[in-house]
Amino acid sequence: WTAGKVILTAAGEDDKSGVVKYEYKLQDGEWTTGNVATVDKNQTVGFRVTDAAGNVAETFVDVTNIDKADPIVSISGNTSKWTNQNIILTGSAVDHESGVGELYHSFDNINWIKGATVQVAENGKVFFKAVDNVGNEKVEFVDKDKQSLEIVKFNLQSVKQNIEPKFKDA
Repeated sequence: WTAGKVILTAAGEDDKSGVVKYEYKLQDGEWTTGNVATVDKNQTVGFRVTDAAGNVAETFVDVTNIDKADPIVSISGNTSKWTNQNIILTGSAVDHESGVGELYHSFDNINWIKGATVQVAENGKVFFKAVDNVGNEKVEFVDKDKQSLEIVKFNLQSVKQNIEPKFKDA
């Protein structure tokens, strides 16, 4: 697997009249003179060789090992319900091309810790990063905003009122 380009080189022999021309074509493109094709995406590449007598040999190669796609990251665990307990968050990933290589987590998006499961004791951001087998990376995060307590003040008059604190996003 690679995240870069693949270089294909055709070589042919003809011990009778000799090779006079090499050609290649990318996917559904036109034939181009040359025996080196550089590909930057998965596709079928055709090569043909012509000898001095006009005989033509053709072959096609399927390039299927280029991975330029980032992994897909998912985060599971209680990320939205209120709790006064620690929560467990788990990152997971899929990569349909080269496969997932490593999973990491971080609290600052700078210092990464190998592993996809983390116990969280307080509100804040938790980042999860997946790296596939050719180095493509994807980062997702959970942002659990800090909540603040808003005290609603009433002008107490002759009517007795119940005062209840209300929570709102900071």
